Amino acid sequence: MKMLQGFIKVTMTMVLATGVASAALTVTNPELTGPSGQTPTGWAVEGLNLESDDFRYAGTSTAWTGYVLMDMNQQNQESGRMYQQLTGTKEAGTYTWQITELGLADFGDGTDGVLNIGFATSADGALLDGFVSLTEGVDGFNSPANGGSGITKSVSYVSDGTEDLFLVFERPATTTLTGRSVTSVGSTSLSFVAVPEPSAAALMALGGLGLLVRRRR
Repeated sequence: MKMLQGFIKVTMTMVLATGVASAALTVTNPELTGPSGQTPTGWAVEGLNLESDDFRYAGTSTAWTGYVLMDMNQQNQESGRMYQQLTGTKEAGTYTWQITELGLADFGDGTDGVLNIGFATSADGALLDGFVSLTEGVDGFNSPANGGSGITKSVSYVSDGTEDLFLVFERPATTTLTGRSVTSVGSTSLSFVAVPEPSAAALMALGGLGLLVRRRR
């Protein structure tokens, strides 16, 4: 019996010591701040027919203080994305990206301004399965600058620990919007839950078995 108790204590100690790995890919400047009128620090932009301030931190402007604006003028055939490659240690597990105070300001020129949010494996790659797509006039996300409260969305991706990962805000071209629409974002956060290593899972199973035997005795 004493040997069994000792086995249980040692096994549970090893399980607790194994824990969840803290090393994982991380995001720079999730708050999306930066110099007024410029792309947030740590983020990059690419697209078609874009102007220098189409993806910009609003700074202290009256209606948009603290927000990032993604300003698309479809009359100019603009489309683009703001993205960032995650850095750090690649690890298998689930990444969850949460975006707060999402809104869209419509200037009365159409009803299908779109904002896509998700993960990609390259700066210009397609968004991975599970990305979020919001459409003006369908999802009803009204900007705080328009008197709304904005909405919160999250998107998750299960990584095998080998791929590069990018966070992407995408403003695609639309077929019917002929004017201007501006999406706004307050801030973001990124969390990670690691997949337990096989050895850790085995230890947890042994620990559970030991506890079960102890209870039966």
